[in-house]
This record gives sequence, structure tokens and C-alpha cells, in this order.
Amino acid sequence: MAWTYGASRCSECGVTKANPAAMRRHTLTQHRHLGRNANRRLPPQQRGPDPALGQTGSGAASTLGGDPAAVARPPPATTSSLATPTAGTHLVDAASLDGHCGSVSDCDADDEALLLQLADVAAVTASQQAGGAPHAAAKPPLGGHDVEVLGGDTHARSSVCTEAQAEYERIGDAKRCRPAVEARPHCKPGLFNTLALRLMQEFIHEANGSGLSTTFQTKFYEMMAKWDGSADDRRQTGPANKIKDHFPSANAFRNAVRDDLDEAVLSAGWMRCTMVPGGVQYVSFFRSGLHVAVQALRNAQKVQLRRDDNEVGDRRESPMDGEAFKAHQEAIDNVTVEKAFVLGVHVYSDASLLSWSGAHYLYPVRIRVVNDVTGDDQWYTVAYVPWVRTLKEPGGKEKAKGRRWGVLQRTLYLAFRDAINASHKGHTLDKSIDGYNLAFFRVLLYACDRPEERSVLCLKAGKCTYPCTSCMVRADDACTEAGVNAADRDVVKTLERHLEAVHLSRTTKKRKRRVMLETASSINAFVPALAALGGLGTVPHHLYKMIAFDPLHVLDLGITRMLCHRLILVFSHVCKEYYPEFKDESTTARAGNTRTEFLGRRSLASFIPPGYLVGPKEKQATFTGRQQRAGVWFLAFLVAGLFGPGTRRRPPPKKKQKERAATKHGGAKTPMPVRRRPPPASSSSRRAQDLGRATVAGGDNDQDVDDIIESLLRADADGSSNSDGGGNASGASSSAGSAGEDSDGPKPATTSEKPDGDDVGDECGNEDESSVYQNLAFDWDLYRSKFGDMPYKVAVTHMFVKYAELVDRLVGTFHCRPPMTVAEGEEVARLSRSFVLDILTPVLGKVFSTKVHKLLAHVLDAIKLHGAIKNGDTGSNEALHGNEKRRYCRTNKDEDNFRAQLLRVGQGTLEIKSRQAREDAEFDEWFDDGGDVATVATAVPDCGVDTTGRGVASRRTATITLDELAARPGLSAVGFALNNPAGTAAVRTANSYTFSPRYPCCAGGHPKQHLRAAPLYRGLPWFDGVAYNVPGDSTGLVRYGEARSIVRAVAGAAVDVVVVAGMDICESMPGCPLVGGGCARLCWSMEVGDEWPALHAIPLTSVLRLEHIVPDQDQITRDHGITATPKTVRDTAGHRRRARFFVNAFYPWP
Repeated sequence: MAWTYGASRCSECGVTKANPAAMRRHTLTQHRHLGRNANRRLPPQQRGPDPALGQTGSGAASTLGGDPAAVARPPPATTSSLATPTAGTHLVDAASLDGHCGSVSDCDADDEALLLQLADVAAVTASQQAGGAPHAAAKPPLGGHDVEVLGGDTHARSSVCTEAQAEYERIGDAKRCRPAVEARPHCKPGLFNTLALRLMQEFIHEANGSGLSTTFQTKFYEMMAKWDGSADDRRQTGPANKIKDHFPSANAFRNAVRDDLDEAVLSAGWMRCTMVPGGVQYVSFFRSGLHVAVQALRNAQKVQLRRDDNEVGDRRESPMDGEAFKAHQEAIDNVTVEKAFVLGVHVYSDASLLSWSGAHYLYPVRIRVVNDVTGDDQWYTVAYVPWVRTLKEPGGKEKAKGRRWGVLQRTLYLAFRDAINASHKGHTLDKSIDGYNLAFFRVLLYACDRPEERSVLCLKAGKCTYPCTSCMVRADDACTEAGVNAADRDVVKTLERHLEAVHLSRTTKKRKRRVMLETASSINAFVPALAALGGLGTVPHHLYKMIAFDPLHVLDLGITRMLCHRLILVFSHVCKEYYPEFKDESTTARAGNTRTEFLGRRSLASFIPPGYLVGPKEKQATFTGRQQRAGVWFLAFLVAGLFGPGTRRRPPPKKKQKERAATKHGGAKTPMPVRRRPPPASSSSRRAQDLGRATVAGGDNDQDVDDIIESLLRADADGSSNSDGGGNASGASSSAGSAGEDSDGPKPATTSEKPDGDDVGDECGNEDESSVYQNLAFDWDLYRSKFGDMPYKVAVTHMFVKYAELVDRLVGTFHCRPPMTVAEGEEVARLSRSFVLDILTPVLGKVFSTKVHKLLAHVLDAIKLHGAIKNGDTGSNEALHGNEKRRYCRTNKDEDNFRAQLLRVGQGTLEIKSRQAREDAEFDEWFDDGGDVATVATAVPDCGVDTTGRGVASRRTATITLDELAARPGLSAVGFALNNPAGTAAVRTANSYTFSPRYPCCAGGHPKQHLRAAPLYRGLPWFDGVAYNVPGDSTGLVRYGEARSIVRAVAGAAVDVVVVAGMDICESMPGCPLVGGGCARLCWSMEVGDEWPALHAIPLTSVLRLEHIVPDQDQITRDHGITATPKTVRDTAGHRRRARFFVNAFYPWP
């Protein structure tokens, strides 16, 4: 936007003023009802189409004040010619007194095509007046240097997009760009031109993961020269088949490797730009996102250019099914009459740690083309953002934050600079694709973590007034009923505030006005670079709707961790007036983490300490997103019956009450009397210490600890405390009444109701533990209104059961999930709202978390706009960091040079492999099209699958006697199960069996399952749980058991059976959340007097599927104590008879 400083006329009264300052003073004094910007010289701004208006734009013309007959039909927006019709020029002059339209708020025209034409005419008229008529002198630029901003036809349309683009063009980064690498003088790429040399080149780039360094390249050359006999410089007649025939020296060999890498990087269009924000130099690498997208579309095997509404219908599975693609397609159809399509892309960006020391980070920006429907998602890196550190300087943290915004936005602008014009006017393809020559580049979705999306959109982070990037919900209402239907962010209005705040910040004027603008919408004084793209800052205005619902950061690294952290903290408040049912709070949490040892060999949960149930201060640095998601399917079993309050705490003595009151009124605290130290083996003393560490910070902490210690020591003296061997806590037993069973009931906690912090510090979304304690709140009245008399420990299990079901519905981990539809999305959104409002908030108290708000309010929007939730999952993109991380070992680790080296090695290798793959494909197509070489397709059967489709056992078998098999634990009756009581009979056994599973909910097509029944596999036994039926069972009847041995033959006769220890479905506790979630409760099938469960020989063809069967953890705790582990549980007949199990219905079988 170019400012003018000539005379202007008031649009209200017609008074002429000499300059804008005089006009603004006149407006503020004479026309206060108009506002300060009523007569401001701004070009017309673009708005969305009005459905009530026709395509001819007559309504828009009449609204603007022009003659509706002046423009009969708007020309296509894709033809930007300088020869503008005269009628259009008169129409612009008639629009207002000074030849331009007013602000967007004063313009009611919604026809996009007409506004584009008006903007074209205004730009041409302004350029003609600037070339031939005198005008007032422009304001000198900052720094005294003339910087060319937008030129050519880039100013063809006037909108917030153009103003945003002008802000970045004013910086001038595009003029400081140069090639990313400098090619060697007289370089000779392409010397690896034979099959053997290409294999050698691939080895050099892939050896040891990172490739060979220059030193090892020299050693490799010398080794190859000695091996082929060319080291002695003796040349033989015949074809060149030695390494020195192609590379005379080791230096030539190294140069050939470098030349190929440099040529690959330069041919891919990689550039570098040096930025100096705030006096600190940063180097960013980028290439044209438009060219990458077009090339990816060219190389795709199967493409889809248009969306057919009739074919899509209610389906919302792929990105092409989403309403975002539909909205962009309708927008380009409204501005062009040519045959065009939407070149839709998904963008991803995130920083990843390269070195364990934390010195270097990788910050890639990747895109993928949604029009490529081949099957596998192909991501292409288009930029590397430099990592900005916090320097040791006054206000270093705030300055570093501003530099991060600037560096990220300027890099994004450089990567998508060529795509801006293509997003508005289209990009003409050099060769048509399915008859289409015009492609409109549009960003449909941006996938990143929660702090990153605020940086991309230049919004404030932390607990600001409006923390959500999609809507205008207030922080206090983010996770409440009021946050469900919050209004969406207005794109044009918010961008106008961005632009004004940027101008005020650049000119260092009116700081109060800038702060007011930033606070009004929780924005930063920086313009989002992506706002210049068509479809984001223009119709359909999807700038704030493009942010993806990322399951990795929203669910796995967000809500899943938050549930565990909040449970640890809230449990202290729940037990404020009660002792924990089992020992103390910290021991309860440790016991929950120890329960992972009972989950068996099929468990996906992480065994890495400290575990899942930890406080926010205890870091889980080794936990990945995959491990966090794996814990979702097992958390309900880890917390079953564990987190419950027991008996009421004893009141402190009167003397302590007086001391406490004196301390609260400012008196000196009476020193604690010296007591006799209890014996070290006393469980009560350990409980007292743990309780002291876990006491809630309410009132005087020291007095609370003293009271607790004194009461526990008195209990030890009286002999009323139970020992630890029984598994019960002091003052509480396993059968003690819980919160809902107590007659008086716990009183509501009198803590502050300020919402909890989110996204401050790390990605888990929690503040420091001390601040979380201060902001923690738990309302017993709200809990009883939702759960009634349900014990708190049952409600906790119920919460994790419902969360596992919700995550499964969202991410679609189950084997037979149908394609996502609008109806399914509405059901999932309803379940999400119910989980947050009816389960999470009553159980864990009121929370503030943008991740929880996204789950509460934006699930349905994400499904409708972008298809299934998995389309925004950054987990698959995180795996791509491994390629760069391996290449990092090949760099010299220098801060100034390692990024360029990483780019040359990493991207250069990928480009070389991609080029060679294309050449190989073209070579194969030559034979397929008309070559003389006949290709014969031979089907190679899988070594582990029978060609008839039946399952097969492992080829590794062992022949033992029946007595040896019966000597194994639990197999004493195996002879009767096999109908062969002869103990000397030879038995051929196998440890595994591969088969096709059968599920009642779907027909088939599942991956093979591998049944194991091994007495020893990598140091431990492995016995899988199975579901089976026997001939004669009714339809739908399913039996359960544990596979103990796979028998292939007995006494030379083939039997092909699996020996199963039978299990029966048994009783369960009324209202058990696990049974309500579909987990059948089982017990061993044992008759009176049996030592071991009954054995059954089941034909292998009767095995239906594998089942993950886990012990009832609550039963183990009641029988063996809170500290029970698999090593401490005695395997006796009585314990086996009392043992109970659950079928894990949440296990994510493929």
C-alpha cells in the first residue's frame, strides 16, 4: 500500500484539505460519528461473494455508486492486461470523489470478479497518473535506501493480501537470495553413468546411514583401486572396467561425488537468503513451493484434479472429500471462465533436535500435493528455517521471540513467493494434465504443533485473551460449555489490525494504539506470510481454518499426558480430607506405573521409567508420540481401583490448632518438639515422609506435615496402623468407603478457580507444578451432579475407558473402521464434547488447555474441512526427520556451515535417487511399450503363508516325548488332551503359527497374525491369548484361552492342534467401566481340586484371532498388596483360582 500526501476531499461534507493530517483532524472534529479512518486514503479491499448477488456484478456496481450498465460482464480474473476498458475507468472514477472506494466496512459489494476488475482498473489508473501527472513527494523510506516493492501485475488486485505481500517485498529478501551451494569451477557432473558406478555412488551416500566422509571416500577409492588391480597404474586393453579408468585420482573421485550433489541441489532450485533481524545474522534455505508442487503432480502415477460432489456425497475421508477443497474450487470457478483446477497442498513445519547436546536443531518446511491420489503420501521439503536462540542481552527472551516470528515468516514468504500470483491468477502449465492447463495453487491445511501454529499465524501464545487460533473464545471459557459455539476469527478484520500494528511498530509511533490492536485479537505486530496467498486472505478466507487437528500433538503429546499429570495433582486435592486408600499419593502413582509389568509380551506400553502416571515436573524425555499413544490402550488397566480416597484424616490436636492459628495471624511458629525416630522398617514413617512431600499447598504446609506425622506416629504407638504386607494403608483398608460411600462426604475444595496454564514451556501443555497447584480446582458438587454416588476410583477408570474409545474413533486405529462421513463426524464431535464436559471436568477439575478446547469445539470442523483426522497427523512427517538426522553425522557440526552441508548431502542424495528412479522407470516403459524383451510375472508365495490361504506353523519344530511336554508348568494333563496317554510317544511341537484372523465385525482382508506358544523366547516365556470356537458351537459363541503349546504331530500322526489353557467368562463388579467398555472378565477354567486350568486341544483351523488378555490389576492389588510385581506374586493353586483377567477390547489390532 503506497501512501499519498496530496490534497483530498471529505466524503461527508466535501471540504478539501491539503494533507492527510489536516483531513484526519477535520474528520475527528466535525464527523466524530464516522471514526478516525473514514477519509483515510485506502484502496478498495476484497471481500467474499454474496449469494444474493448475481454473477454479473450489477448489484455490486450500484452499491459502489457506479452505473450498473457500465460493466455488462466482468472479464476473467486470469487475464491481467494493461489495456483496460474505458468504461471500467469511468466506473472507478464514479465510485467516490477521489477515485477510490472506501474501507471494507463501507463497501457492500461481494462479487469477487467485479472487485478484481475494479482493482485492476484502479492499479492501471494509478500507474498512468504516476507516470504523467505531478504528485506530492512520497515519504522517504527507512534507512535512506529506495526499496522497490511490488511491481508488474502483482498489484493487480487490491486487498489485505496485496498489503501483506507488500510488507514482505518492502523488506527485500528476494533481492538478497543466491544459490544454496556454489558449484566447483569446471565441474563435471554425471560421471557415475554406469550401473556399477551408480551402485558405488549409492553406497557412498548410504553407508553407515549418513554416508562416507571425504576422508573415507579417499580410503574407499584406494581400496577399490587395489582390489581391481589399477593401483599399480598398469592399464590393460579392452573396455574400461576399473575405477582409475573413470576417476584418475582420489581427488577426481571426491570431486565427482561433490559435483553430482551440487548439480542435484542446484537443479532442484534451492536458494539461500541471509537475514539480519535485530542485528543478528541468520541463513535460511528454500526453493519454490509452486515448482515443487507442479513437478510432484507431473510425477504422480494417479491424479485427481476436480471434486465431484455427487460421487463424494457424505464421505469425508480423503483431503479431496473435504469441504476446504470444495470451497477453493468454487472460488476459482467464480473468477475464471477457463478450464482450471485447484492445486491443493498440505504444509508441515516443526523443529526437531539434531544433537543430543541441544546445540543444533532441524526446522524443515514440507508440502504434499493432495491431487496425487496414488496411495502413499509423498512429502517434499521446500525450506529450512534457521533456529533462533535466546541471546544473553537485555530483554533477550522477548527479542528472541520477535526474531523467531520474523525469520519464520520471511522464510515462508520466500518459499511461497512464486505461488502467490499462481494462487490468485493461476499458473499456466507447459503441458496439460487431463485437459487442464490452468492450476490455482492453494494451501488447504497446515499441520504443526500448537505453539508452532500460533507462530505461523502471528498470534500470541500462552494464556492470552483469545488463545484459540480458529475462534474468538476467551481463555476462561475455552474448556466450558460457552467455548463450544464461539465465533470464528474474522480474517479481513484481523489482518487489517495486523497491518496497522506492523505500520505502527515500524514507525515507532502510537505504542498504546499498537498494544490495543494486539490485545483486541491476541495478535502480534507481524503479518502472516501465508495471508498473501489466495484463498487464505481472500475468498473463501480459510487462513484460520487451515490449521490441522494434529492427533500427535493434540492427543498423544497433549491431552494424554495432561490427563496423567492432572490426575496426580488432583488426587492430592481429592484426598485433602481423606487418606488415600492404598498407602500415600506418591506410592499410589508408582504402583500404577509398576502395573505395566503385568501387561504381558503383547503390551505396547512403554516400560521406560518413570512411566505414564507422573507429575508435570517429572519429565518424560525418552517418551515418543508413538509410546504416548500406545499408553492410551492400557491406562484404564493401570489405574483400575487405584486412585481412591479411604478413611477420613484425623483432626490435629488442639495445641496444633492454636499454633496454626497463631502462625496465620503472623505469630512465630512454635518449633517442632524432638521425637524419637521410628524404626527404619516402619511403613508408617515412610508413608509420613511421602505424605509430607505430596501435601497440597494450602494454608501452612509445615503445620499440615507436622499434623500428619504426629497422627501417624501416634497410630504406630497405639498399634492401630496396619503393616505393609497386607497391602493396606495406615488408617485405610482396601474395603474402606470411598468418596461417594462416605455418609458425610468430602467438603468442596476451597482452592482458586483460575484455569490451568497451557502450552507454556513444553508441548505437554502444563505450567510449572507450583503454578498448577495454585490454579488447581476440584468441585465435589460438580462431580456428584455427573457421577452421583460412584466412587472416585471407578470414575477415574471410566474416564480412561471413554478416552480410549474416543481416540479410537478419532484416529481410526481399529482394523475395520469405515470411511469417515459427516454423520460419523457429528457423532465423534458429540462424544468429544461429552468427554470434556461430562467426564474430564468433573473428574480432574476445571482446566485451561487449547488442546482440550480443540477437542471440545473443533473436531467436526476439522472432519468436514479436511476429511479424516488422520490427514492432519504429523506423526508420519516426524519420521522423515530420520533422514536428515542421519546426514547430520556427516557434517562438521559448525554453526555457520552444517546446514549447508546438511542440505547438500540430504537433499542432494534424495534428488539423485529420485532422478535415477525416473530414469529406471522410463527404461522399463521402453520395453513394455514395444521392446523385444518379454517380461514374465512369477508369483512368489510368502514363505510363512500357505498358497491355499490356510495358516502355517513355523518351520522350526522340535521333537520331544510326551512326558517331557507334560513336565512343563500347567501341561501335566496334556496326554489326555491329545488322547494319547503313552508317555514315551514322540511329539513334534512348534513355537509359532501364522494365520488369517477372523473378526465378527468385518469380512476379512486383515494382516496375518503370529500366534506364539513358546516356553522360552528371548529369555522369557511367551503364551498368547486366543479366541476360538470348536465344532458344534452356536453362531457367535467365542471361547477364550491361553495357548500353551502348538503340536504338529503325535507318534508320527499329524494332528495340527494348539493346546489351550481354558478360560471362562466370570462375574464382574456392578457398573465396572472395563466391562462396560467391551472388556470381558475371565477366570481360569478349574474344577474343584484342580491345581491347573483345564487343557483343550483345539484344531489350528478353529483359532479365530489373537486376544490381548491382561490380569485384573485391582484384584492383584487386593490379594498381593500395593507393591506387588510379577516376581512377588506367588503362583499357587489358590491364587490361580482367585485370579481374574480382562480381554483388552482397546488393543489396536491391524
